[in-house]
Amino acid sequence: MRDGTDVTTNPFNPSSISFGDGAYFADIPNTGAIKISNRWLWSYNSLTPATNTDWQNYYQWNYIGNSANIKIGEGYTMKGTGGAALISSTQNYVFVGKPNSGDIALAIKPQQSYLIGNPYPSALDAKLFIKNNLMGCAGCTGTANVFNGALYFWDHFALSNNHLLAQYEGGYAIYTLMGGLIAIADTPLTANNNASGTKQSRQYIPVAQGFFVQASIDLALTTTTNIQQGYLNFKNTQRVFNRESDGASLFMKTKGTKQLTDTDTRPKITLNFITTKGVNRQLLVGTDPNTTNEFDIGYDAPILETKGDSFYWEFSNSKFVIQGVPNFDNDQIIPFGITIVNEGIITLKISLLENISSSTEIYLYDNVTNLYSEIKNNDFQIALGVGKYNKRFSLQFVNKTLTVDTNILEDGILIYYSNTNQTLNIENDFIDTEVSAVDLFNLLGQKIAHWTIDEVKQSKIKIPITNVSKAGYIVKVKTTKGAFSRKIIIK
Repeated sequence: MRDGTDVTTNPFNPSSISFGDGAYFADIPNTGAIKISNRWLWSYNSLTPATNTDWQNYYQWNYIGNSANIKIGEGYTMKGTGGAALISSTQNYVFVGKPNSGDIALAIKPQQSYLIGNPYPSALDAKLFIKNNLMGCAGCTGTANVFNGALYFWDHFALSNNHLLAQYEGGYAIYTLMGGLIAIADTPLTANNNASGTKQSRQYIPVAQGFFVQASIDLALTTTTNIQQGYLNFKNTQRVFNRESDGASLFMKTKGTKQLTDTDTRPKITLNFITTKGVNRQLLVGTDPNTTNEFDIGYDAPILETKGDSFYWEFSNSKFVIQGVPNFDNDQIIPFGITIVNEGIITLKISLLENISSSTEIYLYDNVTNLYSEIKNNDFQIALGVGKYNKRFSLQFVNKTLTVDTNILEDGILIYYSNTNQTLNIENDFIDTEVSAVDLFNLLGQKIAHWTIDEVKQSKIKIPITNVSKAGYIVKVKTTKGAFSRKIIIK
């Protein structure tokens, strides 16, 4: 690697870099060649079983300095020069020598995390890389599933003018065959302040871009999918000519780019989870005919961290941040879970729609209140206490209660509130259906009251409602033929 600072006057003879020891070697103002500190040159290819602590995994980085050998295809970390250079300044580095070509293989074992990178002097197609290293997905050509199918790109999106790990602000952007998500600062040993990056990982991996792969999956998934020992294969057939751009190819460090068009036409929904404590999480779901509603290796990305307030897709008895499903049809139900450590109001909103028809309806369904909330154009808010809300909420694409309510009302159950005498009235004309219980919720989903109905005469059930604020409420009525909800206004 050489100093490419003087590219305008000396593009064919870049100068040597000055390597030295010590954490602050590159921070000292200097003239002449760029300084790089050996202290920050590391690789990673260690076993990281689920039983390890975060610190145990952190201490398994491999020191390489400027003289140790690494294998072709392996990645490494480094820090740029400081000193007189502004912390926001970009820097130019030049690789000198014979470019890599041909097929490259790196051995990998189950439970291993491996920092690798694009070894070629051209862009690398992430989709082909994934398919060439898996055997369990449509179009995959690998001889084994050697990793979990997701690529993790570190994005250091805030500028901290120091070398303190606890103040690093960044996270891992994730990419699968279904698409990519931006990074969130939720890694436990760094700033972990829930800040968000802006760079969405894309299909084409630029020259010299490093990324992690993990050869492990949740134990719950091993009944259908196993990770096996094998090789990570880089192939010439994965190489493409594609300029670095925000559209399809993106280097995680700041750089001027030319816009290209993303040709992915599959429908996708990116859903954001925001808390009053500043937590901001994203989930991606998209449609692909090669996927199911269960775990599809290569398409679905397992969640990395579930500490603190968290948000995840729930299926196959595990948790994910990216999911592929066959369709967004009216019978599609996509459950997600929420874990709350800090009680308060949370907001769920759609931050990005890709290739979604204007006629497609999108609802958030709460199976406690039986309420469908239109979320395509409106944010959803609800107050949640500390706890886990597993499969309470889901994304759906038709409001089924509209049909249910209409049928029940037409068949003889009528619900209305009388502001005159502050009474909830339920008129049940069914002969073979009894109302067994009634619940009252506010519009944030909090249960206000519960009544057990044991009246023999059900044609006119009257429930006094006093000492409640003037507002809209949801009445959930449980009957021997099922449950349904109705909105009332208390004035």
